[in-house]
Amino acid sequence: MKLYTQIKKYVRDGTVVVIEQQKNWLNKILRIFLFNKECKMKKVNIFALWGLLFGIMACSSEGEKHTDVTLSTVQCGMCKKTIESGMAKVDGISKFDVDLNTKVGHVIYKASTIELAAIEKAVSALGYQANNTEADPIVYENLPDCCKIGGMQ
Repeated sequence: MKLYTQIKKYVRDGTVVVIEQQKNWLNKILRIFLFNKECKMKKVNIFALWGLLFGIMACSSEGEKHTDVTLSTVQCGMCKKTIESGMAKVDGISKFDVDLNTKVGHVIYKASTIELAAIEKAVSALGYQANNTEADPIVYENLPDCCKIGGMQ
Protein backbone atom coordinates (compact mmCIF):
# COMPACT_ATOMS: atom_id res chain seq x y z
CA MET A 1 0.00 0.00 0.00
CA LYS A 2 2.87 2.38 0.70
CA LEU A 3 4.23 1.87 -2.82
CA TYR A 4 0.81 2.74 -4.24
CA THR A 5 0.68 6.08 -2.39
CA GLN A 6 4.21 6.96 -3.45
CA ILE A 7 3.42 6.23 -7.09
CA LYS A 8 0.13 8.07 -6.94
CA LYS A 9 1.77 11.12 -5.37
CA TYR A 10 4.66 11.32 -7.84
CA VAL A 11 2.52 10.75 -10.90
CA ARG A 12 0.31 13.68 -9.90
CA ASP A 13 3.40 15.86 -9.39
CA GLY A 14 4.59 14.95 -12.88
CA THR A 15 7.81 13.27 -11.79
CA VAL A 16 8.89 9.65 -11.72
CA VAL A 17 11.85 9.88 -9.36
CA VAL A 18 10.58 7.37 -6.78
CA ILE A 19 8.88 5.21 -9.38
CA GLU A 20 12.12 4.58 -11.29
CA GLN A 21 13.59 2.94 -8.20
CA GLN A 22 10.99 0.17 -8.31
CA LYS A 23 11.60 -2.96 -10.41
CA ASN A 24 8.40 -3.11 -12.43
CA TRP A 25 7.48 0.53 -12.16
CA LEU A 26 5.80 0.72 -15.54
CA ASN A 27 3.53 -2.23 -14.79
CA LYS A 28 2.65 -0.75 -11.41
CA ILE A 29 1.79 2.61 -12.91
CA LEU A 30 -0.36 0.99 -15.59
CA ARG A 31 -2.21 -1.04 -12.97
CA ILE A 32 -2.95 2.11 -11.00
CA PHE A 33 -4.30 3.91 -14.04
CA LEU A 34 -6.25 0.97 -15.39
CA PHE A 35 -7.85 -0.30 -12.18
CA ASN A 36 -8.12 2.70 -9.86
CA LYS A 37 -11.54 4.40 -9.84
CA GLU A 38 -9.99 7.80 -9.01
CA CYS A 39 -7.90 7.73 -12.14
CA LYS A 40 -10.63 7.22 -14.74
CA MET A 41 -10.28 10.72 -16.13
CA LYS A 42 -6.48 10.49 -16.11
CA LYS A 43 -6.75 7.21 -17.97
CA VAL A 44 -8.82 8.83 -20.71
CA ASN A 45 -6.48 11.81 -20.91
CA ILE A 46 -3.36 9.64 -21.10
CA PHE A 47 -4.76 7.40 -23.82
CA ALA A 48 -5.96 10.46 -25.76
CA LEU A 49 -2.52 12.02 -25.45
CA TRP A 50 -0.78 8.85 -26.63
CA GLY A 51 -3.19 8.58 -29.55
CA LEU A 52 -2.56 12.18 -30.50
CA LEU A 53 1.22 11.76 -30.32
CA PHE A 54 1.20 8.59 -32.42
CA GLY A 55 -1.18 10.19 -34.90
CA ILE A 56 1.05 13.22 -35.34
CA MET A 57 4.13 11.06 -35.73
CA ALA A 58 2.42 8.86 -38.30
CA CYS A 59 1.09 11.77 -40.36
CA SER A 60 4.20 13.93 -40.28
CA SER A 61 6.40 11.55 -42.23
CA GLU A 62 3.72 9.67 -44.13
CA GLY A 63 5.03 8.78 -47.57
CA GLU A 64 8.09 11.03 -47.36
CA LYS A 65 11.27 9.59 -48.79
CA HIS A 66 14.84 10.78 -48.86
CA THR A 67 17.10 10.16 -51.82
CA ASP A 68 20.23 11.58 -53.37
CA VAL A 69 20.44 12.69 -56.99
CA THR A 70 23.82 12.91 -58.71
CA LEU A 71 24.20 16.33 -60.34
CA SER A 72 27.36 15.89 -62.41
CA THR A 73 26.92 19.12 -64.41
CA VAL A 74 26.58 21.45 -61.39
CA GLN A 75 29.43 23.98 -61.44
CA CYS A 76 28.83 26.97 -59.18
CA GLY A 77 26.65 28.75 -56.64
CA MET A 78 24.36 30.02 -59.38
CA CYS A 79 23.70 26.39 -60.43
CA LYS A 80 22.85 25.56 -56.84
CA LYS A 81 20.45 28.50 -56.57
CA THR A 82 18.80 27.70 -59.91
CA ILE A 83 18.20 24.06 -59.01
CA GLU A 84 17.04 24.68 -55.44
CA SER A 85 14.64 27.48 -56.40
CA GLY A 86 13.35 25.57 -59.43
CA MET A 87 12.78 22.36 -57.47
CA ALA A 88 10.99 24.26 -54.68
CA LYS A 89 8.22 24.94 -57.21
CA VAL A 90 7.76 21.25 -58.05
CA ASP A 91 4.73 19.67 -56.39
CA GLY A 92 5.70 16.87 -54.02
CA ILE A 93 9.24 18.07 -53.26
CA SER A 94 9.56 18.97 -49.58
CA LYS A 95 13.24 19.90 -49.68
CA PHE A 96 16.04 19.91 -52.26
CA ASP A 97 19.56 20.82 -51.12
CA VAL A 98 22.50 20.88 -53.53
CA ASP A 99 25.97 20.05 -52.21
CA LEU A 100 28.49 21.66 -54.59
CA ASN A 101 31.47 19.75 -53.18
CA THR A 102 30.00 16.31 -53.85
CA LYS A 103 27.73 17.39 -56.75
CA VAL A 104 24.78 15.67 -55.10
CA GLY A 105 21.23 16.87 -54.51
CA HIS A 106 19.66 15.70 -51.25
CA VAL A 107 15.93 15.37 -51.84
CA ILE A 108 13.02 14.85 -49.46
CA TYR A 109 9.83 14.19 -51.40
CA LYS A 110 6.34 12.79 -51.03
CA ALA A 111 6.33 9.40 -52.73
CA SER A 112 2.55 9.52 -53.12
CA THR A 113 2.85 12.69 -55.22
CA ILE A 114 6.05 12.35 -57.26
CA GLU A 115 8.46 9.62 -58.36
CA LEU A 116 12.24 9.75 -58.69
CA ALA A 117 12.02 9.73 -62.50
CA ALA A 118 9.85 12.86 -62.42
CA ILE A 119 12.34 14.55 -60.07
CA GLU A 120 15.17 13.73 -62.47
CA LYS A 121 13.12 15.07 -65.39
CA ALA A 122 12.41 18.31 -63.50
CA VAL A 123 16.15 18.82 -62.85
CA SER A 124 16.81 18.07 -66.52
CA ALA A 125 14.26 20.72 -67.52
CA LEU A 126 16.33 23.24 -65.53
CA GLY A 127 19.35 22.44 -67.73
CA TYR A 128 21.28 20.04 -65.50
CA GLN A 129 21.96 16.31 -65.63
CA ALA A 130 20.29 14.30 -62.86
CA ASN A 131 21.62 10.76 -62.34
CA ASN A 132 21.45 9.27 -65.86
CA THR A 133 18.85 11.72 -67.17
CA GLU A 134 20.57 14.12 -69.56
CA ALA A 135 20.07 17.86 -69.27
CA ASP A 136 17.67 19.50 -71.71
CA PRO A 137 20.12 20.69 -74.43
CA ILE A 138 18.20 23.88 -75.29
CA VAL A 139 17.96 24.98 -71.65
CA TYR A 140 21.60 24.00 -71.05
CA GLU A 141 22.76 26.24 -73.92
CA ASN A 142 20.90 29.19 -72.38
CA LEU A 143 22.57 28.77 -68.96
CA PRO A 144 25.19 31.39 -67.98
CA ASP A 145 28.75 30.46 -68.95
CA CYS A 146 29.70 29.79 -65.33
CA CYS A 147 27.04 27.07 -65.17
CA LYS A 148 28.35 25.15 -68.19
CA ILE A 149 30.99 22.44 -67.99
CA GLY A 150 34.36 24.07 -68.63
CA GLY A 151 32.79 27.52 -68.62
CA MET A 152 34.61 30.58 -67.24
CA GLN A 153 38.07 28.95 -67.39
